[in-house]
Amino acid sequence: MNANLGARPSYIWRSIWSARGLVEKGYGWRVGSGYSINIWNEPWLPSYGDGRVRTQGIDTRYTTVDDLIDQPVKRWKYEILQDLFDDDQASSICAIPLARTNLADELIWRFKGSGCYSVRSGYRVLRELAVIYWVVWFSRNKLVHEEYKSSINEVSSFITAFICEQDSICRTNGSARPIVAPRWEAPQEVVVKINFDSAFSCHSRFATSGIVAQDNEGFILAACVFPHSNVSDVSVAEALACLHVVHFAKESIVLPLHRIIGLKKCHRERLLQQN
Repeated sequence: MNANLGARPSYIWRSIWSARGLVEKGYGWRVGSGYSINIWNEPWLPSYGDGRVRTQGIDTRYTTVDDLIDQPVKRWKYEILQDLFDDDQASSICAIPLARTNLADELIWRFKGSGCYSVRSGYRVLRELAVIYWVVWFSRNKLVHEEYKSSINEVSSFITAFICEQDSICRTNGSARPIVAPRWEAPQEVVVKINFDSAFSCHSRFATSGIVAQDNEGFILAACVFPHSNVSDVSVAEALACLHVVHFAKESIVLPLHRIIGLKKCHRERLLQQN
């Protein structure tokens, strides 16, 4: 990221170097152990602006993200987070899942669920930046020429609505295929099928996982519901559901684990966003 363009760069290197600004806006850290991530300078907050923390002052007692983690139990030190950050940032940090083992911190592309950069996601970010600059310039012109001052909420709402409308148009113009809800199919004899799904509220950051285990006759062998608080997004909610279904299979089903197949996810409605 700190490389120079050089005196006589090749066409390929000039093209790569020119995209550096976009990469800088999109890269971030996926928290593993937290040892490699500077709390105050690095982008590591998911779905929060540019990913960097916002605070009035820097507390030098805490340098890297691992200082904010209770390492023996792999939990965030919520009391410290409340002292260092506002409630919104503290909740956003608590929503970051922590592995039980010391995984390495990983640089990722923040605008794609897989964490990997793609040309399509890069163009999407550029498009959104262009919309933001256009709306800000339009608001500036209205202030200068019409003496109308738009509020921050008006500008933000217009940007969000405009981007959503553009996304809707792109989906409509795409090759849309009718969605057919799948029907439950019985497994083979002596095989247990486990269906699961998750519901997520982005407003409250609360998610619920539902799990049902059935035999080849459709008889319900076991079922349960798991609530989750401080969940950052729908992908994390679904990952938690996958984790719980594995534990559920180990602990609740009589058959050996290698005979349990069909950890099959139910047809889902992607987001249950509640106000």
